[in-house]
Amino acid sequence: MSDNPQPRDRGRPVGSRDSYKRKAPVTRAVEQHLAEIMKLLAEMNRRHRNEHESLPAVLRWLTDIERQLGLVEKPAAPKSSRRQPLGVLIK
Repeated sequence: MSDNPQPRDRGRPVGSRDSYKRKAPVTRAVEQHLAEIMKLLAEMNRRHRNEHESLPAVLRWLTDIERQLGLVEKPAAPKSSRRQPLGVLIK
């Protein structure tokens, strides 16, 4: 055994130009695939945000229509008095 820590004649080093040329097409394909995935993810996030932001507005609009048609009564705020300061019944 020799004291040399690096083995001899084991082929080209990992970072050689030859290995880069062989791995380059795979790297490009992976990058393209990741770009497609990121594009789809951005579209999903945009769609989710639009649905999340528009739902309360649609529900308010629907409630207003139901109140106009008399299908739902408008909620009344509790009235406060001296006996019932916060509108809570005391038994």
